[in-house]
Amino acid sequence: MKQEHHRNRSGQALVEFALVALALVIVLSSGLGIGLMMLHAGITNSVASSSSNLLDLQIQSLVGITDEDVYDQLKTLGFYDETKLLLSSEGYAAAYDDPQFPAINKMMLSLYQFDPDFGGYRYPGAIVSYNGDPSILIPFVSRAGATESITNWFRPLSVTVIPNVDSSKAPTACRVSINMASQAASMIAYRVHPYPEPNAGDWVVADDAVSSNAAMPSGYSLGTPPTPLEEAPSAVNRGQYGLGELYNFTVKVRPYRKVFFRDAVFRLLP
Repeated sequence: MKQEHHRNRSGQALVEFALVALALVIVLSSGLGIGLMMLHAGITNSVASSSSNLLDLQIQSLVGITDEDVYDQLKTLGFYDETKLLLSSEGYAAAYDDPQFPAINKMMLSLYQFDPDFGGYRYPGAIVSYNGDPSILIPFVSRAGATESITNWFRPLSVTVIPNVDSSKAPTACRVSINMASQAASMIAYRVHPYPEPNAGDWVVADDAVSSNAAMPSGYSLGTPPTPLEEAPSAVNRGQYGLGELYNFTVKVRPYRKVFFRDAVFRLLP
C-alpha cells in the first residue's frame, strides 16, 4: 500500500514539474528575447552615436552633395569598408587590435554573428556582391495576406545629406544610420497578427519562399550563399536572402525579423 502511494506521489510530482517547467521556459525565453532586442538596440545606438562623433571631428568638407557621394567619401577616407563586413575567425579576433581596421567597422564588430556555413563572422543579412566584392545587405520582409516579399534593402550603414536651410548654400550636416537585422530569441518565426488574434502554430517555415519586389541599390547583386553544413543543423543567417533557419521543436523555421536602425547627425567643421 505504501509503495503504491509512493508511486502516485512520484507521478503527481512529475506532472507538476512538467507544468511548472513549461511556464518557466516561456518566462525565461520571453525575458531572453526582450534582453536580446534591448542589447541590439543599445549597440546600434552606441555605434551610430560614436560614428557621428568621429565624423564630426574628421570630416571637414563634403566631396559632392548626394547621399552616395558622402557614403563613398567615408569609404575613400578609410572610415568604413563594406568588404570587412565578412571576416574569417582569425580576422575577426585580430580586428579589435588592428590600427588599420576601419574605425566604423570596428565599432560594429560586436554586432557580427558567427556563421557556421561561412566559417567566420559576418554582419547579419544577405551575402551580396558589390561591384564584384562581397558585402552585406539587409532585406526587409513585408507580408500581405499569405504572401511575403522583400520590399526594401538596407545597407548596414547609410548616410543621408541634410539640406541647408539656406538653399543657396551647400549642406553642412549629414545623418548616419546604422541598420541591424535582429532575430527574436523567443517566439521564433511566429507571424505577427493584429492583437488579440492568437498566432500559436502560425510559424514561418525556413524555405526562403519570399519574392524580392524591391530593387537593390545600384551596383549590388545577390551573391552565392555558402553551402549549408551537415554538422550545423541550423544557422541564423542561412539562405539566399540571409533570413536564417532555426528549430522550433521539430519544425525548421525562419527567425522572425525586425530591422533596427539608429540615426545620429554629424556636422562639418567650420
